[in-house]
Amino acid sequence: MSLQEVTSHEPCRHCGKPDGCYRLDKLEACRRGASPAPGWKATSKKDADGNVFYAPIESRKTKDIRPKNRRIWEYPSRDGKTFVRVVRVDDGYGKKKIWQERFDGKVWVKNLKGIDRADIPVYRYHEVQQAINEGKTIFIVEGEGVADALWLLGLAATTNIGGAGKWRDSDSEDVYGATSHVLCPDRDKPGVEHMDSVYAKLKGTPTVKWLLAYPDSSLWQRLPESKGVDLADWISDFKLSADDLRAAIVDELPFKKLPLLTPQPHTPHTVTVPDNTLEQVKTLVDNNVSGALLTEGLNAAAFTMPVREVRTLYEEVLEEKEQLVAKSEQTQTLSELIATQSPLLDLTRFLPQTFATPLTLWSNWMGMQPAVALTALLSAVSSLHKAGTQLEICREQNFFVPPTLYTALVGESGQRKSPVIKTIITDPLEPLEQADEDRYQAECEEYEATRQQWEKNKQGKPPDEPKPPRLYYFTDATGEAIPIQAAKDRSKILYGVVDELAGLFGSQNAYRGGKGSDRQDLLSYFSGMGKKILRVTGLRSKLKKMYLSLFGTIQPEVLKRLMRDCNDHDGQWARFLFANMPPAIARISRGRKIAIVELLTALYRKIDRFPEMAYHFSFAAQQRYDLVFDELELLRIGCLSPGLRAVYSKAQGQIGRIAINLHCIWEAEKGKLCPDAEIPLEILELAIELMAFYIRQVKYFHASFDDSEQMARSLKLVELSKRFEEAGKHGGWVKASDFQQAFGGKKEKRPNANTARKIMQETVDLGQGSIKGTGCHMQFHWRRRFDDHPPTPPTPDTLGGTRQKLGETPTAQTQTPQAIDKKLGFLGEGVTSSSFLVEHSQGIPPLPNLENLCIPLSLSIAAIGSPPRKLENLGVTTVAPQEPKDTGVALMEKPQPKTPAVDVSVQNEETSPTPQKATNVEL
Repeated sequence: MSLQEVTSHEPCRHCGKPDGCYRLDKLEACRRGASPAPGWKATSKKDADGNVFYAPIESRKTKDIRPKNRRIWEYPSRDGKTFVRVVRVDDGYGKKKIWQERFDGKVWVKNLKGIDRADIPVYRYHEVQQAINEGKTIFIVEGEGVADALWLLGLAATTNIGGAGKWRDSDSEDVYGATSHVLCPDRDKPGVEHMDSVYAKLKGTPTVKWLLAYPDSSLWQRLPESKGVDLADWISDFKLSADDLRAAIVDELPFKKLPLLTPQPHTPHTVTVPDNTLEQVKTLVDNNVSGALLTEGLNAAAFTMPVREVRTLYEEVLEEKEQLVAKSEQTQTLSELIATQSPLLDLTRFLPQTFATPLTLWSNWMGMQPAVALTALLSAVSSLHKAGTQLEICREQNFFVPPTLYTALVGESGQRKSPVIKTIITDPLEPLEQADEDRYQAECEEYEATRQQWEKNKQGKPPDEPKPPRLYYFTDATGEAIPIQAAKDRSKILYGVVDELAGLFGSQNAYRGGKGSDRQDLLSYFSGMGKKILRVTGLRSKLKKMYLSLFGTIQPEVLKRLMRDCNDHDGQWARFLFANMPPAIARISRGRKIAIVELLTALYRKIDRFPEMAYHFSFAAQQRYDLVFDELELLRIGCLSPGLRAVYSKAQGQIGRIAINLHCIWEAEKGKLCPDAEIPLEILELAIELMAFYIRQVKYFHASFDDSEQMARSLKLVELSKRFEEAGKHGGWVKASDFQQAFGGKKEKRPNANTARKIMQETVDLGQGSIKGTGCHMQFHWRRRFDDHPPTPPTPDTLGGTRQKLGETPTAQTQTPQAIDKKLGFLGEGVTSSSFLVEHSQGIPPLPNLENLCIPLSLSIAAIGSPPRKLENLGVTTVAPQEPKDTGVALMEKPQPKTPAVDVSVQNEETSPTPQKATNVEL
């Protein structure tokens, strides 16, 4: 304890004099007997001269960080044998670990498996029984450390194992017989709830009284969510004695209404606080008064509450106001993030009907979004162009982009990522590779015969060796092998198809002792930059342009680990187009067949035969692109996340890359041997819409990768509820224990049950889902206003003014499948809420699908919202999705004029044109 005399620089705050008075730690003594200063009160303590010690009414709001320490509290059995114990470890930085152990007769085991909770007595059971026999009062506290602090003062105290919310009937039996019980809650919501349950179980005992730490604090009426102070803190702050604590015991609660507590059978006291205090404080907050002006305003106001208490109230009101503003922003952001995973891309907008219908049906069978198949298709097509093919975007700025793409599917293990590779990429490419291999073998035989003839007569030049077979894809390669292979076939774009992307990144520089530049090389290959490799032996490889496309799969947790903080400083992840594969139910096709492999092989063969091209936008498309470029620049500059800034920057070129590949698919479908060098506006519109989709995927991953943030936890909770509903588990209702298990990994990383229920409530407060039940019975469902039926969407008139500012109000949709869904305005036309090609034949129920959410955008891009022209000049008619006929072999389509026959195509029943609408896409 340190004694400090007052000085002229620091006079006594009570009498204002510079001498005579002194301070002792947190206590102060005024030798002139002045009244306590505002915010201070007289204690029951006096010094040797009879001067009363004054103490601050409110010394702290939350617990101090505990020093690094390891403590053990034992709970012997009721017959005195070594039984169980509690271990607590503090790291000295505010984090703690608490667990229970049982004694198996030899060693302590870290769990209570096999032990009946009723067999575990209250803490210090035998001492409590002796105190009861002696007629002493039993203090019931929360935590063994608090109980020990009371025993040091000579007061009999106990607690239950497990902490708040774990008081059992057996614990009540252990303390029966006492003349009175004093309940001592921690000053936070869990602490008060806990003592409320104890009070309910002790009804019928002779007397139940109360002892509140810092009883004069207004925080008892504004309880924090956690980390509230307790009796041990109060005792430590003011050096209280047993008599001080006994004097603070009350027969009834000292507040008009103690939050969360059940009504008491007596009439409580009231606090003498002016009715307008809170309003005055709110006025100060609204006027943004702070610093010296705030101090002046608080001192000048007619508050009967101590100024210190009013200042605390001011800080809390200010914090609540800031949280309210932040919650409004989070509500909109969460809605947008959830919407990125709910709708489906309509492939009939992006692909000719010949490919869109079978790919969509196949996607439904596989339990995946059509965007997955489209992403794989674009990736494969990007590798088939001749090296040197590029799109001119701005010649003056040397802005050219190649057709190559880096793409990745993100899904849990078992989500059928490998079948996507096999069906969409490798199997359709195998016939092309085999045909080139056959060509090579035939040319080798011819070469050998010609060479032998030349050897005989030595006339003319010797025959040229045949060109080696082309490599259409590879599944594994070292960093040094890639440029060497590119030099062998300079007209072929290299294509890496990696089933596990983590392996690709983990093996970088594997053969160079970890000191190579494999990662940096991948970054430069994306831009098509050349490479000159110089070694001791001389120039090993010289490439003016180096083209590489990548396709891979990865699990969400692995991607989260690789992305780390998502800042993406070198832009590696911004180069990838991601497609999420949330868990969904797959269906067996039950005899129905679609010749996807043969269909795609025919497409790939056509594009593979296209010559090296120099593409450019049409005049209208170039004007449109220029506007989008400007909007992306504004988004990039205004974005706070470094990772998203990189995404917006790369999106400017990605749009052109996607446009090249979409253009070639449509040109090949029309049977052209050489595609038109001019990319029309219609194709650019589709590329913009697709790029917006991929940007939303990245936003979703960034938001969901930080499990400590409310946004990420809400996303995980909503996703879990949707999975439960689709699987028919609990009707989609999620309990706290279900949510805890969804985190997997070590138990200490999972949220506890109370935290899980808090996340449920906060998610509902953010406008998502519904809850039922209270306390430990609380459950969450992802639907809003859940009533076991699809919720009725709000009418456009009730959606508020925000959406009117963004343009035309999108039509709200329900979960009911429709033949043609009206699209969400901000997501563009390619997004539907109902499953495409719903199967009704042979008694097969329709696939479950997710509900569309009609929500406004936080940022709308005007340049992307202008109406595109119809796809008339592409020779394609967009049709409403219909159920394909079952041929038993393949789905057939009526041949279109001027289109060469394909091995297998698709035929629909009656179709009707669907008019094109304006595309309004958020990037």
